[in-house]
Amino acid sequence: MTFQIDLSPEKETMLREEAARRGISADEYAKRLLEESLPAHQNRTALSLEEEERLFDELAEVGKHLPPSPPGETYSRETIYAEHD
Repeated sequence: MTFQIDLSPEKETMLREEAARRGISADEYAKRLLEESLPAHQNRTALSLEEEERLFDELAEVGKHLPPSPPGETYSRETIYAEHD
């Protein structure tokens, strides 16, 4: 697949300089940057309903050990770690 990307002159200079520093062409460096950014998106898998329920159950279990907070207030770092002072 071939792309044409319009970069500002400054960004193009940065890309070329970084590629040269690495000893590769600007095209190859841009390709590597693109390829390295893709796996994070490709490796995401949706949780099954059972896995989601298990995860929420685990989170609820952790929450049982938090000190109560007044209605409408959120937990602060100080509230959570007050017992460790």
